Amino acid sequence: MGLTVRNAINEVHEKIGEIRSVKKQVSWLKDQSEVTEIEKMADEIIKTLISYEETLMQTKNKSGQDPIRFAPKLDNQLVETYGYVTGADGYISGGREGRPNEAAQSRWKDLEEEWLELKVEIDKNIEAKVEEFNKTLQTKEKLGVKLKRPKS
Repeated sequence: MGLTVRNAINEVHEKIGEIRSVKKQVSWLKDQSEVTEIEKMADEIIKTLISYEETLMQTKNKSGQDPIRFAPKLDNQLVETYGYVTGADGYISGGREGRPNEAAQSRWKDLEEEWLELKVEIDKNIEAKVEEFNKTLQTKEKLGVKLKRPKS
């Protein structure tokens, strides 16, 4: 069970990395564009990506007190479940003795269901929005070096 939870944690972190990469690329393309439609589409995609990122992880934690102020998100809940299943020092010294109890198995089942549904939603939504954005970008915008001349 510990390996399964660990793999889910890795998948969540990979998905966060993918979201951040797409967000960075869309932001850059928006900054390069002078087409209002592309800028609006980019803003919508970025807003959606931020929403998913905030669902997967707590982005408001900046200081040591913030974990108390802001509720943990999916990644933190998975890490806590992993720690509970493997014991205080994980598998380094053998981990928790015996099978994970019913509470741990029930919690994992809930988290797994939440993650799998969210993963499918994120993949479908991002893929559709990015595909539409790319098509619009190709038809409306000719990307290249643009000279920014002062407006007079």
